[in-house]
Amino acid sequence: MSNLMDKVDMLKSLGDNVTLSDIVRVLEAVVEELNSIKLTINNIKEQVDAVDTDLSNLENAVYGEIEIECPNCNVSFTVSIEDIPESGNLNVECPNCHTIFNISLEHWETEGTDD
Repeated sequence: MSNLMDKVDMLKSLGDNVTLSDIVRVLEAVVEELNSIKLTINNIKEQVDAVDTDLSNLENAVYGEIEIECPNCNVSFTVSIEDIPESGNLNVECPNCHTIFNISLEHWETEGTDD
């Protein structure tokens, strides 16, 4: 980033003698730096999302809950594993839109773990 500031300072020092090609070179350097920053941010976001998923799975295992998402409104909420009958299937009602749908503990166990 300091390299960009050096280039901007160079443009300032040229005053009225700045050419279009000088400005274009600096703008290209700015775009290159912004693309690098964007790539870094996307990589960090992927890592944070992975940690968030792992932490959510750990919390669910510790507290005996599974996190589910309503197929109608996409709101996430938790259901206690104790509420799921032996069959492994449970009809739940979304607290947001009140849609009733079936969840399967077997489905969650196979998708919710990375063993």
